Amino acid sequence: MVTRFGEPAEALQLLDIDEPPAGDGEALVAVEAVGLNFMDASICRGAYRVRQELPFLAGVELVGRVEAAPPESSLARGTRVVGVRSGEASGALAERITIPWGYLYPIPEDVPADVAAAILITYQTALAAARRTRLGVGDTLLVTAAAGGVGTAAIQLGVARGARVLAGVGHAAKAQVCREEGASEVLEYRADGFVDAVLAATEGKGVDVLFDVVGGEYLERSLACVAAEGRIAPLGFASGAIPALPLSTLLLRNLTLVGVAWGAYYPRHARDDVLNGLAELLELHAQGSIRPRTEVRNFESAAEAIQDLGDGRTTGKIAIRVA
Repeated sequence: MVTRFGEPAEALQLLDIDEPPAGDGEALVAVEAVGLNFMDASICRGAYRVRQELPFLAGVELVGRVEAAPPESSLARGTRVVGVRSGEASGALAERITIPWGYLYPIPEDVPADVAAAILITYQTALAAARRTRLGVGDTLLVTAAAGGVGTAAIQLGVARGARVLAGVGHAAKAQVCREEGASEVLEYRADGFVDAVLAATEGKGVDVLFDVVGGEYLERSLACVAAEGRIAPLGFASGAIPALPLSTLLLRNLTLVGVAWGAYYPRHARDDVLNGLAELLELHAQGSIRPRTEVRNFESAAEAIQDLGDGRTTGKIAIRVA
């Protein structure tokens, strides 16, 4: 539980508490694993857009098994599900949690727990971005913070859709991860020559599509990498800073900007879209077109894992094994 706001290693404590009773419209779920996201570190630091009342459970993405559910949910006891905590609801890092049944989605038994815990938020975010920017065959896609959970998902989905993917990383040590996921070139977005390198890789044109996961001071140079009439999807602010957007750049170069905040909208308002996206992702996984890059850690080390994620020391997705 988050017992005070601050760095995750200090803000989180492992506690024994009473099993929560399910309220109206809620299911009781025995948790197998929890997928970590950058927002988990932001929530611990009190820097997320929704600030909960202390103390509260951390974790927003889970895989588990239904132990009880309201009749209107059609979720039978024993159904294996993935789920996401949305908005102000408390979290998922517990042996058993209660959660509004509408935030749970059935998943096959043969999907490994670490894959199931990783495939919802990051892959649905990248999938929504690909759909909203019309990413397709022949496009050139630039992904920043490309070695992280959303970044590796975006690389894989970009390649699966027939795009050429350029990966922007903060440190050269993460370059190999992006190459293994299918990026044709890897560039350091902090380097002074980043824009020139992207333009050189695209014969001076720039990229057709930008998925920006970094934000902050680096957004402006990423925008300089986009071709005229290109499409831009900001997916997060891994730098910790929300940038001021230079609208003149969008105007003068006829750029299209689409926001993608998957967890803030789709689980609450578009359940069918979530189910359809999950079915598409599971099919791509069965075909071998996507393969979540996961690192499994024990429940007792969750605070350290969230700290590592928040400090940029991880690649791919971390899954916390609970049961």
